[in-house]
Amino acid sequence: MTGFLVAVINQLLMRPFDLPRFLGEVVFIACFSNFINLFTSLFSALDLPDLPLPWRLVAGLLGIMTLGCSISFYQRANLLMHPNDDTTNILRFMYCKNKVVRAQLINFNVPLLLTGICWLATGKVYAVNIGTPPLPPGQRADDCPG
Repeated sequence: MTGFLVAVINQLLMRPFDLPRFLGEVVFIACFSNFINLFTSLFSALDLPDLPLPWRLVAGLLGIMTLGCSISFYQRANLLMHPNDDTTNILRFMYCKNKVVRAQLINFNVPLLLTGICWLATGKVYAVNIGTPPLPPGQRADDCPG
């Protein structure tokens, strides 16, 4: 749902409405969500969230490096984009005078703000990474409140 809403916001930022771009973002997010679920299940089956912190740090750094390279490749191809990555491009080229760092800071502060609001409302933050505690046994991230 979040990806769909970001795709709608992208259309509002761009004007006029670009149906092929919108549909591409929705298709991308539908596939991306399934891959996230697949990898979350795989990493949970491998007990990655329960490994000692140094091993989780190594896994996290390898994941960040892999993600950085893959995003660079696919943004250059610019065929289908994740709505959040497209937002960075829209902000960069249409609103931030080609300053990518400024566009990324604006784009990534929105989820940080929403995470902060959720934390204030629930007192908890659930995620699949090294910075938050593992989920309780038998609980899935989509079962969490908020």
